[in-house]
Amino acid sequence: MTSYVAAMKRISIFRLKRRQSGAATILVILMIGVGLVTVSLGTLHSIRSTQERQLASHSQVNAQSGAWAAVEVVRQYLGTLTAEQIAGLGKNQPWTISGTDGLTQAAVITDVIAPAASATAYRVNAKVTATAVAAQSSSVIEVVYEVTPGKAPENFTLNGILDFYNDLNVGGGITLNVPGGANFNVDGDFTATSVGISGNSLGKVRVTGDIVLGSAVDASEVQGRNITLQGSAAVKVAKAFGTPLSEGGTLPPSGATDAQKKAATCCGNITMTGGTKADALYANGDITLGSSGVPIVEARGSVSVAGGGANHGTIKAGKNIDVTSATSAVSLAALGNIGLTGDFSVPTASAKGNIVCNSNAWKVYPSLNAGGTITGCNSDNPINNHAGLSPAPSFPLMEKLSPVTLVQPRVDAWTLQAAANYAFDFDGTHLKVTIKSVNGIVNDTYFLKARDGLNPREYICKSLTGGYCAGSTITLCHGFSENNSCFAATQTAGVTSLSINGKSFPPGVVWVKGNLILANGNYYNTFVATGSISTQGGTVSYALNYAAAYKDTAGAKKNAVCKNEFENGYKTASFDSLYPTNYCAADGKYTGNALGNIGMLAGGYDPADPANATTKSKYSGGLIKLDAKNSIYGSIVAGDLLETGGDTTVYGYISAAGLKLSDADNKLGGSTKVDVTNLPEGYKPDEIPDMSGGGAGVTAESKVLWSRYL
Repeated sequence: MTSYVAAMKRISIFRLKRRQSGAATILVILMIGVGLVTVSLGTLHSIRSTQERQLASHSQVNAQSGAWAAVEVVRQYLGTLTAEQIAGLGKNQPWTISGTDGLTQAAVITDVIAPAASATAYRVNAKVTATAVAAQSSSVIEVVYEVTPGKAPENFTLNGILDFYNDLNVGGGITLNVPGGANFNVDGDFTATSVGISGNSLGKVRVTGDIVLGSAVDASEVQGRNITLQGSAAVKVAKAFGTPLSEGGTLPPSGATDAQKKAATCCGNITMTGGTKADALYANGDITLGSSGVPIVEARGSVSVAGGGANHGTIKAGKNIDVTSATSAVSLAALGNIGLTGDFSVPTASAKGNIVCNSNAWKVYPSLNAGGTITGCNSDNPINNHAGLSPAPSFPLMEKLSPVTLVQPRVDAWTLQAAANYAFDFDGTHLKVTIKSVNGIVNDTYFLKARDGLNPREYICKSLTGGYCAGSTITLCHGFSENNSCFAATQTAGVTSLSINGKSFPPGVVWVKGNLILANGNYYNTFVATGSISTQGGTVSYALNYAAAYKDTAGAKKNAVCKNEFENGYKTASFDSLYPTNYCAADGKYTGNALGNIGMLAGGYDPADPANATTKSKYSGGLIKLDAKNSIYGSIVAGDLLETGGDTTVYGYISAAGLKLSDADNKLGGSTKVDVTNLPEGYKPDEIPDMSGGGAGVTAESKVLWSRYL
């Protein structure tokens, strides 16, 4: 019995141990399971965290990359600005940078520090941001740029308000509103015999050829090879230099070419006739006096006193003095002979050679001095007459006058194409325009066509649908009505002629390959053409620098370039956002340059012409012809010739460079007015761009000096 009980106890204990072992196993398994779940959950959390970190990192990298790309864009942009544009950068005004999908990039200028003393570099502080829209991440970088502004070749300064490089004939009525007189230059001959000049007189007139002044032309100083004053012309000072190789010789024949005239030997003569007037005459050659008295007369050659009734001052001659009229002078001095054959009165006369008087003359000469003989001269005091003096009477001869030299401007419209906001070309089928730096328009080349066959008003588009710019919303045309077009282009023998005839055009630099015809309208543009420019009807045109600060008919100051403040009747909502970004800041502030001083410029050296492949030897275009009624608020720069007619007013300088080297003449006719009074700030009519294509400039530099993440 005891054994049975003991055996049962062992079995029970064994069973209990087995049950306990099973529970433990289950517990271990459960514990392992929980551990595995924990590990799994930890692994999953780790994986998810890693994925989130990778996503966040990727998103942040995307934003940071975008921010650094924007930093580079701003750096490059700052490197294109002039010193004036950098100094005028608006602070705390955001710049939006476009071009990268999925990113919003912007920059804000926080400070601009001008260079100190002789330094040239500006410090420009900015905050540049980029936001990755989808990833909802952003990056902000604070940057300090060091910007050394670029400097273009020095601008060319026009020699005078009126500057011509071929012969110039002036007729009709000329009005000069030029305080102090209009400086006038002619590389050739200058003739003004049938002209009325009102307003201010001519200032300093410098001519390489001969000068003939008539009518009532008035000038402060004239310089020319030979000078003829006739009619009632009046000058304060006249200087005749002749041909520098010789003081003697003859004038070229009538009708001679420019080359013949310039090659001829002539003496530097001054001739006065009729009622002309002068205060002082100087000549390398001879002087012939008229009937009006001249206080100072000096010639390296001879002097002839032919006009009667005049009272002269001091007359000096390097050769002879010959008096044949009833007149008088304060004194005579000659390094040759003196002939007194007229009824002449003079207190004293001195000659290195002989003095000869008309023996029948009753005039008495108080004091005569000669190195040679004195013949036929009466004297009330013979003691004061001295002949055979040794040394003979002498005096310092006037310095030899130097010839006029003029610096001919280089006018080449082709060099200005890259600066155009609107560059027009015609391929024989379609008129196209390349647009650059215009707010609201992507830089590109566009067709200029109507949108349909019903309304001819032109719009721009990248491609044509059935020959039209269907659906386009941007127009460059403000016609006289909604049913009027503004542009017409033809092509003859490879030369394009573009006509613009409307109320107005978006402000900016307009460049035309070929000829340009402006008909009617009010324009706020600088016009440049590789061919010639002409006007028709009533044309009013404001150069950019003038248009940026002009006054309208009511006298209010306007900014037509950056703020589209056109005169009444010429404004259109179509142009409200179309301003040139290279001239206008985001706040509407205007920054000009020398090109903006030009109202019209024509002519150039076609780079496609084989004659200009190595040296620029063939000039094309260059005629500016202003007909009908014109008001040009800008300087006129013709590469070859200028012709005016009708009623023309130019509020600026006029230059005709004569680069075709032809024998044709410049012509100012009709009613031509030049007015340089009350000019707006920032408009400098005497400055034009250097178009030589080889001038030295300073290369711009823009670099990141310091940066950090915010």
